[in-house]
Amino acid sequence: MENRYYKNKALSLIKQFVEKKLDNELINLKNYTFWYIDGDPNFGNGSKYADADCTKIVYAIDYLLYYEALKDENGNLLIPGYSHPYKSNFKGETIFTFKTLFGTQEIMEDRIKKFYNCYQKLGATTLLPCKTIKIGNKSESINTWKGNYKNKYKDYIYPFLLELKEYLDNKKCSDQEMQKLFEENKFYFANKTYEQYLKDFKLSDYDFSFEKDNYFYHWDKKKDTEKYKSFCKIYIDHTIEIINSRTNKMVDELTELLLKEKEFPKEYLK
Repeated sequence: MENRYYKNKALSLIKQFVEKKLDNELINLKNYTFWYIDGDPNFGNGSKYADADCTKIVYAIDYLLYYEALKDENGNLLIPGYSHPYKSNFKGETIFTFKTLFGTQEIMEDRIKKFYNCYQKLGATTLLPCKTIKIGNKSESINTWKGNYKNKYKDYIYPFLLELKEYLDNKKCSDQEMQKLFEENKFYFANKTYEQYLKDFKLSDYDFSFEKDNYFYHWDKKKDTEKYKSFCKIYIDHTIEIINSRTNKMVDELTELLLKEKEFPKEYLK
């Protein structure tokens, strides 16, 4: 049975957010970038420049959007803020990367600036199973191992999805550490197909293979400048298209869910 306390908690925060940040219209979330939160203690996570995926408001939205797909046998969706602090099964993930490709540069050309604003929209966020293992002297999750620039993924989604597909198809994959992480998170991955994973995390409609040829990262001093620039253009164009499409679909889905909640103001959902 669903934990009504947590659902009411999520609904209450979303209502406050619509009132204080979206001018009483949920549809404005389609164009909202979570950079605007800027350290807000009610909706952020205590960090001035927190990624959207780990903010309080996005976790509230996640609770509604992912509940049916990811709830456990007790009817709980165990994410931060909606479970015991040390018992979350899933944590936020940003699908696309900024720092890996562009670093921390403060002066950005218009194309990069457009991507910078866009990659903190709702459609750039998802969840990942978050149980950890010890690798060397560090505790690593799928998220942190995927994001380590020393690994082959370099925080890009496409090489990660290839590794995941290999594991779900064969119960083994070439990266032994990632395989151990998948196994540690068997509460989710056991008996899942790759197609089910994509559906559960709202990734089925998108092609990420534009990343396949070059996983550039800004601090690689040996990178070919022209190829790097070409890849950046392709990357930005594709990611913005995916983020905007996914944002629109997620807001539409959230609207349908909120329409079923009797106490949520319907005038906010026009």
